[in-house]
Amino acid sequence: MGRVAVLRLCRVPVCILRDAVRCNLSRKSSGLAGTHSTSTTDSGHSYQAVLCTKLKKPLVIQQLSSVALKPTEVRVNVHCCGVNFADLLICQGLYQHRPPIPFTPGMEFAGCVLEVGPNVTSIHKGDRVIGVSSTGAMAEQCVVDHEMLWPIGEELPYEVAATLPVSYGTAILALQQRAKTQPGETVLVTAAAGAAGLAAVDFASHVLKAKVIAAAGTDEKCELAMQKGAVAGINYTTKSVKEEVKKLTANKGVNVVLDTVGGDIFKDAFSRSIVSAIQCCQEGRTKPHIGAVYKLQQCNFRSSFVRMQCSDSRERSTIFAMSSGQGRCGVAVIRVSGPASRDTLTCLTGRRAFPPARAAALRPLLDPRSGERLDMGLVLWFPGPRSFTGEDCCEFHVHGGSAVVSGVLQALGYLPGLRPAQAGEFTKRAFQNGKLDLTEVEGLGDLIHAETEAQRRQALRQMAGDLGHLYHDWSKRLTRCLAHTEAYIDFSEDDNIEEGVLDKVDNDVHVLQSEIDRHLHDSRQGERLRDGVHVTIVGAPNAGKSSLMNLICQKPTAIVSPIAGTTRDVLETALNIGGYPVLLSDTAGLRETSDLVEQEGVRRARERLQLADIVVVMVDATELPSDLIGIVQFLQDYLSEVMGASDEDADWIVVCNKTDLVLLEELNKLHLVVKDHGLPRMCLLSCTTGSGFDDFLRFLGEQVEKMCGNPLAGSPSLTQARHRLHLQNCSHALTQYHQQREMDLVLATEQLRTGLRQLGKITGTIGAEEILEVIFRDFCIGK
Repeated sequence: MGRVAVLRLCRVPVCILRDAVRCNLSRKSSGLAGTHSTSTTDSGHSYQAVLCTKLKKPLVIQQLSSVALKPTEVRVNVHCCGVNFADLLICQGLYQHRPPIPFTPGMEFAGCVLEVGPNVTSIHKGDRVIGVSSTGAMAEQCVVDHEMLWPIGEELPYEVAATLPVSYGTAILALQQRAKTQPGETVLVTAAAGAAGLAAVDFASHVLKAKVIAAAGTDEKCELAMQKGAVAGINYTTKSVKEEVKKLTANKGVNVVLDTVGGDIFKDAFSRSIVSAIQCCQEGRTKPHIGAVYKLQQCNFRSSFVRMQCSDSRERSTIFAMSSGQGRCGVAVIRVSGPASRDTLTCLTGRRAFPPARAAALRPLLDPRSGERLDMGLVLWFPGPRSFTGEDCCEFHVHGGSAVVSGVLQALGYLPGLRPAQAGEFTKRAFQNGKLDLTEVEGLGDLIHAETEAQRRQALRQMAGDLGHLYHDWSKRLTRCLAHTEAYIDFSEDDNIEEGVLDKVDNDVHVLQSEIDRHLHDSRQGERLRDGVHVTIVGAPNAGKSSLMNLICQKPTAIVSPIAGTTRDVLETALNIGGYPVLLSDTAGLRETSDLVEQEGVRRARERLQLADIVVVMVDATELPSDLIGIVQFLQDYLSEVMGASDEDADWIVVCNKTDLVLLEELNKLHLVVKDHGLPRMCLLSCTTGSGFDDFLRFLGEQVEKMCGNPLAGSPSLTQARHRLHLQNCSHALTQYHQQREMDLVLATEQLRTGLRQLGKITGTIGAEEILEVIFRDFCIGK
C-alpha cells in the first residue's frame, strides 16, 4: 500500500476569521459561485477542505507512512474535510490540553470507503460516508473506527456533508439533546461566526424555533450570524455582552448559552446527533454555510479557491386569510403572515409611504396586476417577533362586502410566494414560534366558540395562561425532583450529595401528587362549562316531558299530544341558563312496549340517561297515591327503576307535573316527607298554567352553576379530556415511583421522567427538563 498524504499547517494563522464575512456576503447566489484560478499539475495527493473561514496561509501536505487496518477500522478516500479553528490548532499540536470525556476535539470529513476491516459489517466498500476523527482526518486517505462513520445519500454533496458532524452535530447535541431548547426560548451563541457557531444559529432558529442572540468579534460576523437567523448580534470587542443581553431581553436574560469557542464536541450520544444533522439537511430544514472550498496539493501548492454561498433564506410560505369571519359585514379583516408580508403590504398600497409599526394608516388598495383600485381601507404592519404569529404580519381592514373581500383575496393569491392559510394555521405558527403554549391555544379556540358568559370567562382565563402556568409550575417542581434523584444516583458514592436529599424528593413528590389528584377530582367542572351541562328529562309516557322541554325553550321544540309514546327519539337543544351552557334532552317515555320503534326510543332514552349530569324526572301528579306514605313508596319504587340506568354522579330533580289537576294540600307537605326519606328535591309544576315554573328554573340554574363552578374563582379548572388523560398518567407514574422507590431507585427515577413527559404533553413542551442545569445549580458536585 502506498504512502498517505497528511496535511500540516506551516504556522498558526494570525487571524482565521478576518475578512471571511465580507467575502461571503459579496456572493448572493446559492450553490457554487465565483472563479477558480489555475493551479499546478495535480500530483494525485489532493483533496478539498471546506472551511467556514478564510485562511491567510496555505496548508502544506507532508508524506507519512501508511498504516494497516485493525479489524474494526475502515479506510476512507477523503473528498472533503470540514475544518475549523480548533482543527488547525490540533494539526500544529497547539491545542489546549485534552479535556476529560465527554468533551473531545475532532475533525470532520466526507468521502468514499476504500477498504473495511474483517469485523466491520455496517459499512461496505464504495459507500459514501461522513466521519469524525481526532487524528488523520485531514489527509487524502483516512483510517478510522467504523463506529465514527455515518452513511449519506447520493443527493448530499460531499462539501455540504463534511460540515455536518462537528458543526451541526455539536449544535444538535448541545441545544436539543442536552439543553432541551424549546420554541420561543432565547439562546445566546458565542463565537457565532465559526463553523459550530453558525450551525448553532441555523439549527436553533429554523428547527428549534428559538430566538438567537449571536456574539462575535466583528460587526461583519454578527451580520453573517443574523443572516443565518439570529435576531440580534453583539460585537463583544466593542460592547459588553452582559449589558447588551439585558437590553435585548428586557432584563429577563437568556434560557440557553452555547459557547462554541474551541470547537469542542460531545462524544457520548454523538451518533444520534449526526443522524439528526443529516436528516435536517436532507429535509432542507437547515442550510449549512460553507465559507470556502480549498483544493490542497503538494508543497508547491498554488491555487485559489471556489467560494460557496448557500441560501440563507428560510423557505417558508406566506399565508393569508380573512380573519373576521364569513358573511356580509361592515368591516372585514384580512391577515397576512410570513416573510413576504412587508412586500405584500408595499405591493397592494402602490408603494406609498410605509405605515409605522402597530399603527393604522388609511391607504388605497390596488390590484397588483392592473393597478385598479380595489378599496380604500386601513392597513397595519406588525413586524416580527412582536406579532400574533411571531412572524412579520400585516392586516387589511376593508369594507365587508363580498365583492371587495373577494377582490382583495384574489389580488393576494396572484402575488408570488403567497397561499391561502389552512384552518388554524395562524395559531399553529404562533405556537411554533413560542407565542402560545398548547393550553393557551386551546383557550383561544374556546374563546372563539364561547356562547355564554361563563364560557367566555373561563376561556379568557385559560388564554391568559393561568392553566399553563399551573402545569409549568408542576413541571418545574418535578424537574427538580428528577434532577436531585439523578444526582443522588450519579454522585452519592463520592459523598458529594447533602444528606436527606431523597427524603425531600419523596415529600415533594407526595405533595405534588396530592395537588394533581385534587385538580383531577374537580367533578369535571371545567369540562362541563366548556362542553355544556347535560340535562336529560325522563319519565313515564305522557308525564309532560315534551311540555317541559317546550316551556324551558320558550318555543315548540317537541311535539306534544295526548297519545302516549309520541316522542320516539332523543330531542336535544342548546340553552343558556344563567350564563351557563346547557344541553337539554327530551326522551321517549320509559315503559315496556311491543312497538319496535318505541323500543328503540326507550333504549336511546336509557342510553342518554347514563350520560346525563342532571336528570329531571317527570312524575304525573294525577297518578300519585292519595296518602303521603303511599306517595313516598311510589316515588321510591319509581326512582329506583329510573336510577338503575343512570350515572351515579348525576344530580336528580323530581318534577311533579299537572298540579293544576289535583289538590295541593297533601302535595305541599311532600317537601318535608321527601327530605326525611332521602329522596331528591321535588318541584311542583303545571306546564299548562306555568305555576311553579320559575321556582323550578331557579333551582335548575343553581344546580347547573354548582356543577360548573365560578370560572374566575380558585385554581383554573380542567377544560380538556386530553388534559385529564395526561394528568392521570402523571399521577399513576408518581404512584409507581413510591412503589419502586425502595426496590430500585433507577426504575423509580424513570417513573419521575414519565410523569414529567406527561405534563409536557399538555403544554406542548415535551421533554423540557433542564436537569443538568438544576443539578449544578442546587448541588456542589465535586466539592
